[in-house]
Amino acid sequence: MRKSLFLGLLFGIISLTSFAGGNAKVSKVEGTITDRQGNPLAGAKVLVKDLQKVVYTDFDGNFVLEDIAASEHQIEVSHLSFEEIETKVDFSQEDNSFLAFQLRSR
Repeated sequence: MRKSLFLGLLFGIISLTSFAGGNAKVSKVEGTITDRQGNPLAGAKVLVKDLQKVVYTDFDGNFVLEDIAASEHQIEVSHLSFEEIETKVDFSQEDNSFLAFQLRSR
């Protein structure tokens, strides 16, 4: 009885773990943000809206988004004195491993 209960619990835990992990791939995406003249924008905000994940660009305008589920996400890019950009990005596509945004001054 104990053995069958243990095996049942073990099978249940394995099933839940497999279901939770599923086939959800995780993406790492790098990118850069510049102004219209091509100058890097340090401190620009990159927000993955549905995940509420935020990163900021470094001094050279570069950013890295990690641990993003490989699916379509709404991205918002903003910086003081520049117009905000909002777009959908499909992170399951191989060609979206690098993103480049140009912001227009207000």
